[in-house]
Amino acid sequence: MEIVYLALSSSIAVLLLSSAFFSGSETAVMAVNRYRLQFRARNKDDVAARRLYGMLSKPQELLGMVLIGNTFMNMLMASLSTWLTIQFFGESYVMLQTIFLTLLVLVFAEVMPKTIAAHFADTLAYRVSGVLSFFLWLLYPLVATVNWVTDHLLAIIGLRLESPLVAKLSRDELRGLIHQKKLKPRQTGEDDFQHMLVGVLDLDSMTVNDVMIPRQEIKGVNLQAGLPEVMSVLMQSTSMCVVVYDGKINHVLGMLHIHSVLGLMKDGNLTAEAIKKVLTKPSFVPEGTRLNQQLENFKTERYSTALVVDEYGEVCGMVNIEDIIEEIIGEFSMHDKITLGSIRPNKDGSYVLAGQLAVRDVNRILGFDLAEDGPNTIGGLVVERLECLPDGLLGVVIDGYRIEVVELAGKVVQKLKIIPQSKEVA
Repeated sequence: MEIVYLALSSSIAVLLLSSAFFSGSETAVMAVNRYRLQFRARNKDDVAARRLYGMLSKPQELLGMVLIGNTFMNMLMASLSTWLTIQFFGESYVMLQTIFLTLLVLVFAEVMPKTIAAHFADTLAYRVSGVLSFFLWLLYPLVATVNWVTDHLLAIIGLRLESPLVAKLSRDELRGLIHQKKLKPRQTGEDDFQHMLVGVLDLDSMTVNDVMIPRQEIKGVNLQAGLPEVMSVLMQSTSMCVVVYDGKINHVLGMLHIHSVLGLMKDGNLTAEAIKKVLTKPSFVPEGTRLNQQLENFKTERYSTALVVDEYGEVCGMVNIEDIIEEIIGEFSMHDKITLGSIRPNKDGSYVLAGQLAVRDVNRILGFDLAEDGPNTIGGLVVERLECLPDGLLGVVIDGYRIEVVELAGKVVQKLKIIPQSKEVA
């Protein structure tokens, strides 16, 4: 009789381990990375991945088999434990045995295996796929019966559950996946690939206002300024296409491709009339146009520079295809631009910035988190916080950063100093 008791006790231990296996397997296969699994399943030599992918394509059958196995093990374990308790200690100890067995199952057959499986899902799921596949084949008649009954009961209450193996990700979810590896400031040269992916996703939420050259920064040709000034602008231009206007930037005459007047400049025959003859029709885009739409406009209409106009038709900036591409891959042009050339780090950790530098570029390059839903430039951000035009050198605290006006040109903030997360403002 003692041999029987010993065998039953050993059986309870085996049942406990079996229950732990089913519990952990359920968590592992349901927590496995579906996108990595889908990729691995395309490899015909990866038998485990293809097997697991096939089982997860019918999750109801897989879950039914796991739950049948887990439930059977637990109930059989409870029955044997109760019988042994009655034989050894009497019926008065059955309640105590139930409490003890509940704690035993909860810790060793549920919490522990599921916790381990959740942490090592991508490893365990593939390793247990063969065993699960065998049990699914062995218990298929019972699994099919249970699922048939379940489906009809759900149909009675009007529920029909269908879920794809790999659900489509929203933009925010995809951005979150990319950000699982912490991104570092662009200037470190690391995580460029992740930055590019995020840049592509951000195009849909950004507008031309975020990347355009502000009106006061546009280096155009004013035909009323005289030939020497026109020549100077053309010689110093860092772009091969410049805007040409008559007196004021709102009176745009067209776009000038510098290569079309190189011969005239060399021969000394450049005149206002000669420039007008080679101008191309300017392209205008309303402010607020999304970057992905403008990128498509550049592609389909085959132009590379556009003037941004407000609701009154006045020019408020200029955007070119290079600005949009740099939002995706980062700074790449050979000429000095304000987004990088105007930043000077100081020994105390502060930075001297040009007031025309975009807030978004400050955050991207230096890793700051200034609000981007307000003015486009850092100088404009200061003016907005002050609620008036600055009449002297002063400082202001914005989003935990101390910003000091260093240089003014009239009422325009030319240079400022920003102290990141300064203890002075803590």
